[in-house]
Amino acid sequence: MEKSEQVAFEPFMAQDWQKPFRILPLGKFYRGDRVLDIDDARAQEIVANFNKSLPRFGVSLNVEHGASDQLGAVGAVKSVTYRPGDGIWADKVEFTDAGKKLLDENRFRAVSPEVIWSLNNNSKYQDPETGNWHDNVLVGLALTTAPFFGNRVAVFSARQEEFMDQTMADKMKEMLKQMFAMLQGEQKPPAPEAPVAPAAPQMSSVKQGGETMADEVKLTADQFKDLQAKAAQVDALNAATESLKATIESEKASAKQLAEDFAIERQLRRTAEFVEVAEKFKALPAQSTDLGKKMLWMYDADSTAEKENYKYFEALLQTADKGMAQSMLFTAIGSGRTATSDVHPFLASVEKIRVERFGTAPYANGFTEAFKLAEQEHKDLARQYAMDKRKG
Repeated sequence: MEKSEQVAFEPFMAQDWQKPFRILPLGKFYRGDRVLDIDDARAQEIVANFNKSLPRFGVSLNVEHGASDQLGAVGAVKSVTYRPGDGIWADKVEFTDAGKKLLDENRFRAVSPEVIWSLNNNSKYQDPETGNWHDNVLVGLALTTAPFFGNRVAVFSARQEEFMDQTMADKMKEMLKQMFAMLQGEQKPPAPEAPVAPAAPQMSSVKQGGETMADEVKLTADQFKDLQAKAAQVDALNAATESLKATIESEKASAKQLAEDFAIERQLRRTAEFVEVAEKFKALPAQSTDLGKKMLWMYDADSTAEKENYKYFEALLQTADKGMAQSMLFTAIGSGRTATSDVHPFLASVEKIRVERFGTAPYANGFTEAFKLAEQEHKDLARQYAMDKRKG
């Protein structure tokens, strides 16, 4: 039993175009071996996607799916609704002045929706803001004098079907080049391949209705030139696409290298910060560079929220450094409590401060306070003292 076809475009010019009109009915529609099964669920999803502002560029009204001389949009679909058991209706469409003029002149008798859906080779629309893929997205609406796919089917799948197969496109471009060259007299028509197909009209001087066959072919030369120009545009588009791909790959490589350089710079900066902390420990028998790296490692390894383990470790270092500094000071000064020529210049400055500023205080307390002030007032001597102690 043969399939019965259903008309899938909606005549709407008999209605007042300022009122709501149906843009997509429910039912099954056929295109070759494909079946466009438009049921309630699919129609509801189309309306739901529209209400979620999909597609992001809005739904415009065009003429003949962009295949006419009318450039740009002639209107915009502002509101659609689903009517159970009936289909999808356009409740509000804002027409441009050019669109209103076309309608007032009664030049179009139907509308045809443009939909991206899985009914067309599993095509889907990708949201550019989220990256998510969506099925059943209304992306356009066309004024049409006849259905896009012939006299019976007007539903237009907006992805893939608006471009012909690439192999076929290449063959057409080559054919157009050969035909254009033939019209210009640059080459002879190619010999037919076996089995011999019905011969195409040849240029001849035989009169037909007062014109030669050559004159008849020349009448279509402008059409061939136009098609050749479009073929050149396709080539230019392909070249631009490849150039864009190369640019994107180059930008990706640059971004990756920049991220790597930033990571190295950040690690060096963090290491320098901890080395600076380590330099404050002047009495500890360790190079500040090595100690700073160890402290950074412990800081990163500490998984506690407030870095409690690292803080405990740093406090121990401070206590140890302070104790060792005092021990070295008392050892160097000795029980005589006077500076001698064998005493380090820094320790001599400590003793001088103690005598001048803390002479009345207990000796241990005086030296402790004097040591702190000497570190602040004689930084060069303090640093040299720490380095000398490490070497010793």
